[in-house]
Amino acid sequence: MTFTVAQALNEYIRATAKPRQPDGMWHPSGLYGCDRKTIYEVRGTTPTDDRDDRSYRILEVGQIMHDFIQGALKHSNTYVAQAWDEVKVNAADIKLVGSVDMLVQHHDRSYEVLEFKTINSYAFKYKELPKEEHVGQVRAYLHALRYYGGIVNEGTPQEHAIEPLGSDLTKARIIYVSKDDMMMEEYPVEWTAEGDADLISRINRLESHQSSGTLPERLKPEVKKGKLQRNWLCGYCQFQTKCWDEDKEA
Repeated sequence: MTFTVAQALNEYIRATAKPRQPDGMWHPSGLYGCDRKTIYEVRGTTPTDDRDDRSYRILEVGQIMHDFIQGALKHSNTYVAQAWDEVKVNAADIKLVGSVDMLVQHHDRSYEVLEFKTINSYAFKYKELPKEEHVGQVRAYLHALRYYGGIVNEGTPQEHAIEPLGSDLTKARIIYVSKDDMMMEEYPVEWTAEGDADLISRINRLESHQSSGTLPERLKPEVKKGKLQRNWLCGYCQFQTKCWDEDKEA
């Protein structure tokens, strides 16, 4: 058998990957992208388009960078009073569950949600940041922590609950990190009542599709180089064939 480091790395990453299992709940990371993909995921639909090896490596590098930054912040008493990573949230009333990258408490006793996103340098130059789906995601975390609280160190002897934070939590921040050159940009996101209302409306719409067995519309096509093509997100979707070739009607 011919040996290459790439083959060994790919085998390891695929063997240790832990894809999220369907749980019938709504997850902030998928609420503000493609509605149809969200419904496929919550129903446990079998993916028709696996990620390639490079995509798996990119995801793994992103997680390594997240871990590095989170570790640094947890030891930064100069800038934050306390920091907790991977805070679990469960807003049972609206079936919303997720894991917050980081929650920090500042020295003035206020709290802030931090969400890390790794992108490439091209996105820094040519994509509009912050992305709408990322803003929606952190607003969902704000809603959950304000009204329901969270769990830290879940499943360990150090597990403990964070009580609902209410008005002590009004802000979040999306931190983009370039994998190419380590550029960083940070975008503040404020809690708003309108953001809460949009979250509830979005979940209600998805619940309607889930209960009726219908599918939402696909993402709108885009014009690229003068031609009408599928939305760019479709190229990264594990349900692309299912969506476009099998489920042809909404």
